[in-house]
Amino acid sequence: MLKGTRGLHLLRCLFGRISSPRRYHKQSSISDFIQEGYFADLLPRRSEKHLREIELSEKFAVYLGIDPSSDSLQLGNLVALVGLLRCHISGKDVIAVIGDGTVPIGDPADRLTKRLLKSLDQYEVNTLSIKRQLETIMKNYWQQFVPNFNVHVSNSLTILNNRQWLDKINCLPFITGTATHFRMPELLEKESVKLRLRSGNGMDLSEFLYPIIQAIDFLHLFRNFGCLMQIGGQDQLGNIQCGLDLIYRSQKQHAFGLTVPLLTSPSGEKLGKTSGGIQSDANAIWLSKEKLRPYSFYQRILNLPDAYVSARILQQLTFLSAVEINELLQAHKESPDGRSAQKRLAEELTLLVHGADALQASQLATRIFFPKSKGATAYNRKSSELTSLEVITSDLTATERNFLMQCLSPTASLLPVINVSHFDGEITLTEFEGLLSQTGSYPSSIDALKSCAHKGITFNDMIICKPGTSLEEIMQRNLPAGCHSELNATKRHTLFGSSFHNALKRQDPATGLCILKIGKHDHWFVMTRRP
Repeated sequence: MLKGTRGLHLLRCLFGRISSPRRYHKQSSISDFIQEGYFADLLPRRSEKHLREIELSEKFAVYLGIDPSSDSLQLGNLVALVGLLRCHISGKDVIAVIGDGTVPIGDPADRLTKRLLKSLDQYEVNTLSIKRQLETIMKNYWQQFVPNFNVHVSNSLTILNNRQWLDKINCLPFITGTATHFRMPELLEKESVKLRLRSGNGMDLSEFLYPIIQAIDFLHLFRNFGCLMQIGGQDQLGNIQCGLDLIYRSQKQHAFGLTVPLLTSPSGEKLGKTSGGIQSDANAIWLSKEKLRPYSFYQRILNLPDAYVSARILQQLTFLSAVEINELLQAHKESPDGRSAQKRLAEELTLLVHGADALQASQLATRIFFPKSKGATAYNRKSSELTSLEVITSDLTATERNFLMQCLSPTASLLPVINVSHFDGEITLTEFEGLLSQTGSYPSSIDALKSCAHKGITFNDMIICKPGTSLEEIMQRNLPAGCHSELNATKRHTLFGSSFHNALKRQDPATGLCILKIGKHDHWFVMTRRP
């Protein structure tokens, strides 16, 4: 696979799919970024002048806390993470703190009920997984984005676990030391506490103390890393304020808090969450390629509804300049079907989260799965619709074909691919159920067949099941004459007579690749030969 900035340069030369030039905003101070609307709130209130003075006179670090309550970050986490990286561009050392020490308590912010707690072993798994994701994102940022700012950036990117210092805190020193810097009335005024009390659900003491424990993180980073600023979502205002209070009351020095807007749907809900505040795995846009492969991540962003497309979302999730954002929005307004804003957003985020290989693989797969009209040439004045297989067999260059096969290898985990031993020209219903079962999580193989048939199935650009096909229709179509034992007979019988046989013969002769499409968006490469 092609790696690093050299890999990205080669990909641009070979495919020409990554936008060039990439126009990013200038390197600015945090104060300038605040003025330009990249951040939501600055704490303490009305401290802009003091922050600007500090930026001119002192070098300091900025930190972001990340809760490992899940084994993967989501798209919403990227807003704060991009904000942290923006602080890095401004010349600050930045620190991502994974809260493996605080996650067993459960952050009560913006929650009506206590979080469902997991085992310490699970939190350890989550922490390791999130650390890998952060390392990948930081590497991609450093290799693929920093060079485009055309400035020398030497400040550090660090990942820490807060259990490293929280495990060393003893109960009595905490009560007689840290706890004395807080007053009950101010804790009771926290929005997280008032929200819980209004709901009638109450709050246990561990949750009540959560903001104080998180404040210890800020104090530790202040003392040991010169950290003067915490960044977080707007739902973290109360927790951040506790950190500022602890630093001022114990160290007699001022620190700052900075928030980013929450990523919300047009109805105001957190993106990827239901109205009840319960995370939906089906809707979440995960950053882990184990939970959402890079191609699917790219497609989720590409297919965001037009209602999501705004200057705010492009500003919060990318490093694009204001001029670039305005041009994208104007192009989107003039031609919404072109999805220029969604395409650029999908490109920027896939490159940041998964890297250059993943972006190019996703764009190549999209070109195959959703072919456009073939443009007129000197030899062919009329445009013609290409099928997915025709793109593979006649439209890809040798370099593109080789790259595609690399991306389909079992170790790549970039594209949706199913490996089968081989088809001999016929396939039984049982074998077809097994193939479809690999496209999702189904209770049984028959459920996979039922669900996929209802959406519609094409194989190698030939229709196998029209949308709305029922399981009963499939059984009737495949039942041998005079047979009354539907299930057993059908499972042994060749599927769909000659239709599947004809579809299978259309596979790409050079690679044995087949294309399985379920509904409008669930598309798969099928490998019939060993890679």
